[in-house]
Amino acid sequence: MLEKWCREVRTSSKKLSEGVHHNHHMSTATAPTARSHSNRPPSWIPRRGHPLTGPAIRQATLLVLLATRRTMTVPQIHRLLCNRGSPVASTDPHEAIRRGLAIEVARGRARRQGRGRYEAGVVPSSSRYLLADRFPWLA
Repeated sequence: MLEKWCREVRTSSKKLSEGVHHNHHMSTATAPTARSHSNRPPSWIPRRGHPLTGPAIRQATLLVLLATRRTMTVPQIHRLLCNRGSPVASTDPHEAIRRGLAIEVARGRARRQGRGRYEAGVVPSSSRYLLADRFPWLA
């Protein structure tokens, strides 16, 4: 279907460049949709009670640091995430949290205060709102 649409667009644009006029409008060659819309949210949006994976771990840990406004250890962060309904989906959740925080430390959005101790760094207000909107049960 996509190939047919591309072919139609190519031939109609070729005819236009050659000066050949045609009766049908470009609206007949509309792009096909990839899939139908459903009421379910996309799978990459984290939901309360569902385990955190990938970037969601990093974002949730940063939001926890921003919300508590104090230095926290990795086990404290993990405990708080689990208590608020966001378990970490990993064989070693503390290591997953440390890896996520290492990325945030490199970006300047978190600071390492010692071995296994972190606090929030400089986070733009737009990012804070985005994180709070994505994880309302953690904010």
